This record gives sequence, C-alpha cells and structure tokens, in this order.
Amino acid sequence: MKTTLLLLSLLLITDIKSIAQDIYPHTDPENTGDWFLKADVSDEFNTSTLDLNKWWLQGQAHNGGTFYANNFKGRRPSQFVPHAVKVEDGLLYITTRWEPDFDFLDEPKNGEIYENITTGAIISKKTFQYGYMEIRCKVADAPISSAFWSTGDTNTDSGDNGRNSGELDVFEHIGSSTKDPDVEYLYHTSFHDWRLPSNRPDYGLTCWDNQHRLDYKVAEDYHIWAAEWGEDYIKIFVDDKMIRCVTKAEIGEENWVMYGSQKVWVDNEVFPWKGIPTEEELKDERCQFIVDYVRVWQKKTPMLYQGCDLEDNLVTNPSFEDDLENWTVTENDLAVVSNSEESYNGTKHVKFENGKATTLSQEITVKPNTVYILSAFSLAPNTNGQDKWDNAWLGIEKENGDKVEIKYFRNFWNRKSLQFTTEENTSKIKIFFTNANVGSNAKEILLDQIELRETLPLFVEAVAPIANFMMEISTEEGIVQFKDESEGTVAAWEWDFGDENYSTKQHPIHTYQEAGTYTVTLIVKNNGGTSSTSKMITITENNTIEEQLIANFTTAHDTVFVEEAITFKDTSIGDVSSWKWEFGDDNEATSQNPSHSYNKEGTYMVKLTVNNTIGSASTSKLITVIAENEPTLPTSITPILDRKVNIYPNPSNGNFSVEIENWHTDIKMSVIDQNGKILYQKKLNAALVNVNTQLRKGVYFIRLENKAIIITKKLIIL
Repeated sequence: MKTTLLLLSLLLITDIKSIAQDIYPHTDPENTGDWFLKADVSDEFNTSTLDLNKWWLQGQAHNGGTFYANNFKGRRPSQFVPHAVKVEDGLLYITTRWEPDFDFLDEPKNGEIYENITTGAIISKKTFQYGYMEIRCKVADAPISSAFWSTGDTNTDSGDNGRNSGELDVFEHIGSSTKDPDVEYLYHTSFHDWRLPSNRPDYGLTCWDNQHRLDYKVAEDYHIWAAEWGEDYIKIFVDDKMIRCVTKAEIGEENWVMYGSQKVWVDNEVFPWKGIPTEEELKDERCQFIVDYVRVWQKKTPMLYQGCDLEDNLVTNPSFEDDLENWTVTENDLAVVSNSEESYNGTKHVKFENGKATTLSQEITVKPNTVYILSAFSLAPNTNGQDKWDNAWLGIEKENGDKVEIKYFRNFWNRKSLQFTTEENTSKIKIFFTNANVGSNAKEILLDQIELRETLPLFVEAVAPIANFMMEISTEEGIVQFKDESEGTVAAWEWDFGDENYSTKQHPIHTYQEAGTYTVTLIVKNNGGTSSTSKMITITENNTIEEQLIANFTTAHDTVFVEEAITFKDTSIGDVSSWKWEFGDDNEATSQNPSHSYNKEGTYMVKLTVNNTIGSASTSKLITVIAENEPTLPTSITPILDRKVNIYPNPSNGNFSVEIENWHTDIKMSVIDQNGKILYQKKLNAALVNVNTQLRKGVYFIRLENKAIIITKKLIIL
C-alpha cells in the first residue's frame, strides 16, 4: 500500500511540474508569442502561508522595525496591516476590516489620519521589465478598490532606471458604490508619473488612463485580467478579449513613463474621493479580494509593437471628414470645425454648443449574440478640474429602448469605451453622443473619432473534426473520386487507399490498377485532435464500386447517469434492411435509432448487428453509467448522502448557479466535457456561487470534490 501511494505521489508531482512548465498567457494558450514564465514574480498561492521569500507584506516586522515598500502605509484613513493577508486552500485573501480598536500609526497628513479601517498589500521582492501581467481573481464587492499594479523599484537601484520610472495600474476595481454606481462596471487602467525630481508639480499624477465600461459588474465573479507591456505599446485584456491596444506614440513621449524595472503589487485600498466605507459596509466576506494566481511572462526578444488585430470600424464617417453625412442630429444644430491642429484625428471634429442640448446618433447593423466595443474621443474645454466639470455621454440604444452610457468630463482629448453584447434577435443598434443627459445642463463639448468594432475572442478552443467521406467511379477506367465530407474545421487530410497509395489532398482522385476489395481510410486533423474513418469498397472487373455493408453507430456522449435516456444513432454503411441492438443489460431493440436507459451503474458493451440481402455486419462500443449525487470515488467512510448539490438553471446559456448544502471547505469545482477535458475550474468559497462561462452548446459534467468525496452532476448548455 505504501509503495502504491508513493508511486501515486510521484505521478502527481510529475504531472504538476509538467503543468507548470506549460502555463502560458490565457489569451495565448498555444504560446505563439514564445513566452516564458518569470517564476520569481509569479505565484499560484499553493503554500500554507504567504511565501515571504517572494513577497513583501506591508507592515511586516523587518530588521527590528516595520517594513513598508515605497513608504506606502495605506491610503488614509485605511492602514496596511499584515493580518489582513492570508493564504488558504490555494487562494490569496486580502481582507479590509472595520477595526477601530487597532493601534493605528500616529502619522497625520493634510488633516487626515489612520483610523478605523485596516487592509492589506503584498509586493514582489523581485522585479521585471516588460512582460505580460495576468491575475485571476474575484475583487471585493465593497466600496473599496481591489488593485493589481506595478511600480518602479524605489528600494534598490536596479541599474535600469527603475527608481526614475512610472506606475502601471492594470486595474483599480471598486466593487460597489452608493455614491457612483457606474464605477461598479468600470475597468480602469492607468499610468502614473513618479519620475524624478519629486518636486515637479505633476509628480505622482495620472499621465494616461483607459476607462472601459464592461457589461457586467467587476465584482460579480472571478475574471482573468491582464496587461501586455512592451517597450512602445500596451495591450489590456479581460478573460478572452482584448479591450485596448495603444502605442507609445499615441500616448505621447512625455506621458510614456513605463520604461524601468517594476515590482508587482496586489492590494485593497480605500479611495476617499469615492466615499469612505462605513462599519456596516465592512462586515462580511464581500470585503475580501480573492486571488487564484498572479503570473508574469517575458520574452527573450525585445517586446516591440507588432500591430493590433482589430475588426473593421462599423461607424460611417467616424471622424467627420464628410461633415455630418450619415449622422442624425436632434434638438439643435451642431458645428463641424475644420482645424487639423485642434482635431484629435484628421482635419475636422464636432462641436456641441454651450446651452444647446444636442444628440448625435447613427443606426448600425450588428450581429446577434456578439460582443462589441464602442469608443470615442472627447474634450470639455471649460472643465477646470477643481469646481467645474462639464459632462457628456457616449452610449448605445438597443431596439427595446434600453441604453448603456459612459460619461466624459476632461479638458483634454481623452478616449473612453463601453462594451455590450447583442441579444439573440438583435439586428440594429443606435450609437449616440450627447452633451445633455437627464437633469443636466448642456455644455460645450468637442467630439472626434467614434469607433464601433466587433470584439472576437482571442482564441477559440479547437474541437477535433469528425471524419467522413464519399466516393464514386468517375470514368470507366477504375478512377475513383473521393470527396471529403468531414464535420468541423480540418487542417490536414491523410488518405490511405488500401493499395499502398496515399494522398494529402482534401478531395483526391485515385486509380485502382486491379479489381478487388480495398479498405480506404481517411484521417483528419486540427489543433483540437484527430479522427478517422474507414470504408471497404470493391472495384469490379467492369469498373463499378460495390460498397460493403459496414455497421456503425454514434451517441451524443458515452457517459450517462443512471435512468438517463441515451439515443443510439445508426450510421451504418450499405443498404440495411434490419437492425438488432444489444444494450449489455439483457435488453434489446430492433428499431433503427432506439433510446435506452440503464437502472444501475456500470460499464456496458452495446452491440449493433445490421443485415441485408448480402449478409450481416456488427460493431460494439462501451457506455459508462454513473450515479447522480453519488461520489464517483469514495475516499471516506463519513456519510455523504446529506451533501447536496443544486445547479440552476439547467439547461442554461452558460451562466448558472451552483448551490451546495452540508459541505465543508476545500471544495473545487470543475466543468468537464465529454472527452474528460477540464474546461473551467474554480474554488467554491460560499454556499451559493454564480458561474459565468462561455461554453458552447452541449452536454458537460460538473464535478465537485474535496478530500473526502467527489460528486458529479450533468450540465446542459443550450
């Protein structure tokens, strides 16, 4: 028994190492970018405590004192403390709490003090320069900012000007806000200027940012957020989509501060200008920033801009070079200004007049069930950044009248964007820009360069094709035309004609030199896998084909639950006159495509026999039957029947809830396809968890497991 356990452990260790070596950015699973993982600034958080060889913990004891990287002790009134950070069950937790009795630092600044609120931060001890930063996490659903960022190394002189560099905030997500609910949807990325000398008036200020409105709340579930930082560009991602690609030239030489070595930061902060959270708002686990992993990749070659793959802009006359052609103006007139120096792009821009409420719109044809990003550049010339803020709104109006908007107010050309997903029956949407929303006074606003682009997933998980073909004699000389009829995307074809001749064409032509019976095999391949099919043909003396009787059948899946009906589809070749099905449980059927269910667990051999006037043929396949709500691998004698799992809605469109009862901690959930491949995983930290996936239509299995049991449930995506 000990030998078996040791062997199992060695196998697991080998597998884990293999997985670690093959981890690539989520948006580049095939590693086309030739990335390598920089392990000293990456962490899976699989240890029992925070790895202090890898991370600084803000407020930790160090060399007889207390250590704070960059002398950042927290944004008053909150203070960074070590007990706000823990690693447990493979996750990093940073928790913000209301702790008025904590012994806060007595360091007032500008009338503000540390009081009432404790929070946490970790900072990498090692640095990196240029790379791909990625985090999978669930941000705190509270009026605090969960942040993933990097900043120059100010504690040591790294030799690459890291001390005289900038800060990259991949995101600063505010999970909830009663003061500004729109911020709950905002994906905010920014640069901050920390270049010396520190007495510059713009030292520490934001020098570039990107504000993008998502079509879901940032705190509603786990998501994968990332930024690719090169020498002259930056790309921003969420899950499988690129949100922004922008170059150093577009940002401006004076604002490009990202050139020195960087440390990675993960923290929770309070933003007083967004509202200071109350005791009531900091009471429960919603204040936890939960991190699955932090990963940083780099390249061995220079990271220089190579372009951005963007879909076409669907807006007609987007920068008003044709004045207002294709645009609709309502309420008041608009002025088209011809001034290449003052315009953001091209020679013209639009001016909304002060005191005149005006809306500019364009109707655009779109696809159903598709994600789009709408963006525009705007400038509010009379905003002063102190007590005067002139607002404008970019938005879309759906066919049912619902609107989604994002607000502008800055006094320089700035780009903002929003994303939306069209519904099943959507064919058109209206994009608009207005200088007066409900309850607002119309202000002077400039507008330029409006874009609407379809946003495709950066990768599509490949699915193996299903091989199939047909054949016919094309002349009287034994020449056979083979036609590929495989299902799915095929990258390569391999034909074996059964007479020691081969082809890699999709639709080959082959000549048999002698009459006889041959087995023809077609193998088709793509990145998702390989499949093959074979057929027997007879070439007669008078050059005709006699196709043999070949038994075959398919099922939607080969693993089912007890009492679940499974349909068997006959795909036999030849002129079949009768069918006989033997299901392996002493039950039979004679219809062409029967349905059958099994009343107990096990593996069953299903046999199909087909007949015609020539003879008969048969084939067999295995079907596995498992028990629903029962563990597939019991590892404990503890009673398990009271541990319940509910999945709803089921069937669903990919968004569903998992509810568990009478479970303890350490629960891992996996979504598994019919081939046993794990497509999605997360750890459950609550009795009710909402899951948001992008699975294709089909049948999947939900597996929940901890150290004691494994329970499997079926999930149907429509």
